[in-house]
Amino acid sequence: MRVASSRSGDESRWRVYDLMTSNKLFPIFLKLTGKKVLIVGGGFIALQKIQALLSTDAKLVVMAPLIIPEVKAQQGEFPNFRKIEFVEREYQLGDEKEFFLVIAATDIAELNEVIYYRCQDQAILVNSVDKPDNCDFYIPSVIESGDIKVAISTNGKSPSVSQRMRKD
Repeated sequence: MRVASSRSGDESRWRVYDLMTSNKLFPIFLKLTGKKVLIVGGGFIALQKIQALLSTDAKLVVMAPLIIPEVKAQQGEFPNFRKIEFVEREYQLGDEKEFFLVIAATDIAELNEVIYYRCQDQAILVNSVDKPDNCDFYIPSVIESGDIKVAISTNGKSPSVSQRMRKD
């Protein structure tokens, strides 16, 4: 597939990108309501993933030795309080057990890789934000309108292109 968009003034122009020769991803929408999801990392990358997961009603656990205020603010305030558990400590081997899905969102590539392999060994779905090869799934750009939800993926090769397509 060769396509991406950009805006120039009021008219849309289409620029051509060689995104992929063969996209073998299976598009799927997961029902995460009540499922335990672990996000390892407490910075801005983790914040983006948390914001994408908030509407799923998953049981979110954020684990990091330092969690920025913007991440903690995702919990909201009464009456819009969201159940997010914050665990302020380093990831330890075995923390991934009991989770349906794990997102390794730290700024330490080696740690993200350890988390990836631990999850692979236990058949836990995992996304390592810094390395597309270490992902069972990608978190796509999403367009929503009522009950309609459209996901855009570039096979993990160019997230910025899918973001631009979503905005256009």
